[in-house]
Amino acid sequence: MKKIYFILVLLSSFANLHGQNNQKEIQSMVSKYDFETTLNRLLQSLEEKQLTIFANFDHQQNATKSEMKMPKSNVIVFGNPKVGTLLMLDNPNIALELPLKIAVVENNQQKTSLVFTNVKLLADKYPLKNTAILEKMQKLMENIVKEASGNKNCQ
Repeated sequence: MKKIYFILVLLSSFANLHGQNNQKEIQSMVSKYDFETTLNRLLQSLEEKQLTIFANFDHQQNATKSEMKMPKSNVIVFGNPKVGTLLMLDNPNIALELPLKIAVVENNQQKTSLVFTNVKLLADKYPLKNTAILEKMQKLMENIVKEASGNKNCQ
């Protein structure tokens, strides 16, 4: 019985250690603005930073075409091909995560948020020699979202 208890305590300790990564994989920031203003501010910020916008997926429009209703939701796919190529040369599998994405979503109370992946954590999934690139990308993502939302704190 003591052995079983010891094993359970040990497993619990490992689970707690694993869960101590305080960085959230998905980050979000509530916008001070309505959906359209937030989306336009996001697009403007990306253009000002000379990032390539590869796609703008309008999920609400796609839902309407499928005769369904949902709140406003767009995913903007963007990046810098030079930076992305450097990462993919280091580890080709990171191509699954690129280009970068930011979602602008509206909830049922018409509150708008920007949602994005914590890019720094990609180093845990894909061994890379140059993780400094991910640090810079994360700061860029946070700055873009702050500009678009008019807020300063990510959740």
